Amino acid sequence: MAKDYKWLYDAGLAGGLDSRSYSGRFMYGDKCLAFVGDSVTEIIASLMEGCDDGEDSPRLMELPRLLRDSRTDNMGLDMVLYFPRVRWCDEWQDADPYPPGDEE
Repeated sequence: MAKDYKWLYDAGLAGGLDSRSYSGRFMYGDKCLAFVGDSVTEIIASLMEGCDDGEDSPRLMELPRLLRDSRTDNMGLDMVLYFPRVRWCDEWQDADPYPPGDEE
């Protein structure tokens, strides 16, 4: 069973990023999680803000490993940061990022 990376999708939303499915170079049509922003540093900073849930945050600790495996593409005026090892899941868009009892 694949690891659940919905927390990364939610971190992007919490950080104010646009997310999308993306098929990058050498992915042969497979879709992965991607975020779009003005620059890669803006995207990374927004992800860090979005997944920081306190001291010793396990998600914030996992983010550098995921970033090492990420890739970037230029989309004209915007940049896309994508995670080829994080498969896109259509259900993420339909799910409530803050289920009952987990409100911010």
